[in-house]
Amino acid sequence: MQKSRFGTLLLLATAGSLICSPIQAQEFYRGKRISFVVGLAAGGGIDLIARMFARHFVKYVDGSPTIVVQNMPGAAGATAMNFIAQRAPKDGTTIIYDSWTPLEQIIKSPHVQYDYTKMTYVGGLRGGPWMLFARKSVVPGGLTKPADIVKARELVYGGQQPSLILDIHGRLSLNMLKINYKYVHGYQGAAAIRTAMERDEVHVTTHGLQGYRAGVEPTLVKNGIAIPLWYFQRRDAAGNYVPSPLVNDMPAFQDVYAEVQGSDRSSIEWKALELLSDLYGASNFVLGPQGMDAAATSILRNAMAKTMADADFIGEQKKIFGFPHEYVNLDEVQNIVARIGSVRPELVEFFQKLMK
Repeated sequence: MQKSRFGTLLLLATAGSLICSPIQAQEFYRGKRISFVVGLAAGGGIDLIARMFARHFVKYVDGSPTIVVQNMPGAAGATAMNFIAQRAPKDGTTIIYDSWTPLEQIIKSPHVQYDYTKMTYVGGLRGGPWMLFARKSVVPGGLTKPADIVKARELVYGGQQPSLILDIHGRLSLNMLKINYKYVHGYQGAAAIRTAMERDEVHVTTHGLQGYRAGVEPTLVKNGIAIPLWYFQRRDAAGNYVPSPLVNDMPAFQDVYAEVQGSDRSSIEWKALELLSDLYGASNFVLGPQGMDAAATSILRNAMAKTMADADFIGEQKKIFGFPHEYVNLDEVQNIVARIGSVRPELVEFFQKLMK
């Protein structure tokens, strides 16, 4: 039912967008400004790719509008999403680069005042996997092997919000390995956590691969302060975890788990990890409010498709991150978002406890 309703809304929005002629498209955004909202603080991997995307995206928006990136951090992105859903104009002048927090909606978090199934989607992006890294000093003599993180004592995990997917992945993996740690959250962005790690206030945390390549390797790793621990594999259509072609310098979490805990994958924690893999077939979405102007939607979708194929955008990503993000089309978006409505009650309860 949920998937059918979302598919109908998406179909209507797509059909309505066909009314925009080439001449209308050229004039629609002329002299206008697009506010491009980012729901996390400046300096992290999401902010970096969002700003990079915006610079190239605006080149393909007919009418040559200006674009202004606006950081609106708070509640792991929910503050910005609430703004888009409730207060943003529907004329196509305000959109968001969303870090995609479906679990907030699934657990019915009280500060969520939006419904992902009702938003207007421009398209999605699939970045690199999420991964953990830690200070070498967490074990006597220095951490050299990821599995040895289990020997750490008084470990401090630095995070932003309990509902942030980076923190969820990191904490879930440490819990599955039965590692004792203290979770300290409230840091305003990934850059603040990296600074805290430099000062030895934080010992372990999670980044997206893009944030790790751009912000951790050139500093903490190069200076001998930190090393990568593991990354999280995605599942294929058959439900099998598959290695990422983007990562060859750290093990997958599944491999470290097997080394430390063995082969049993029957726990609810594994079911939770499988759900995360299914929900995060895209890591970020570009979207607008429900009922966004059909002509604007058509123009923005066309601009996004062209941006994702832009050689300069691809080249800049390769230079900074080592890889380009993949384009997630509207059909894939529909399948991912529809998954929100079919989460089993025991998993809802599990994430409600984890995200407190």
